[in-house]
Amino acid sequence: MTGDDLLDALVNMPMQFWACPDETHRRTGLVDWVGNIAHCREPGCGRTSADPLVFEVDVPMLLPPKARTQQPCEPLNANWRLHYHDRARRTRIIRDGVLVAARAARIPKGRHLTVTLHYQPGDNRRRDEDNLFPTLKAACDALARGPRRDWVGLELVPDDTSAHMTKVAPIIHLGRGVRRLWLTVEVQR
Repeated sequence: MTGDDLLDALVNMPMQFWACPDETHRRTGLVDWVGNIAHCREPGCGRTSADPLVFEVDVPMLLPPKARTQQPCEPLNANWRLHYHDRARRTRIIRDGVLVAARAARIPKGRHLTVTLHYQPGDNRRRDEDNLFPTLKAACDALARGPRRDWVGLELVPDDTSAHMTKVAPIIHLGRGVRRLWLTVEVQR
């Protein structure tokens, strides 16, 4: 084998690299390859390269309709009776905010996404999870390629239908604390 043949073989050889998502395991670099799947060798870890990647993305919250300045921001709510221009403007704010946050998180493209909306209202009042579906829909539209050319999406999956994306019902985390709205996006490659 000549030097050129060896160089061609090295260039055409598939590179296999994977690091465990756990920082402490990443430093040791102990990985076993079984076929095309890497397994972390740290005792008790059990993570593989085939495991889905999970990302957290913040979702922008909006002032409620006819709000006074002291009222806190809320997610887009199904109970709000809005003029269609106002609803479209608020939906666009959510879609654009999720798009920017997902780009910043560097979420990779995948064959299937599982998206869950989480809302922490910062108090213990009862809320209906179903009212958060308009926010979830706008956020999922930002992650997938839209059906129309004027809709800007991140194109992580070809469409937000059930074949490419699973939308889990929103989860409300009650308790005092900071008001927060976020998505967990699980990417299966």
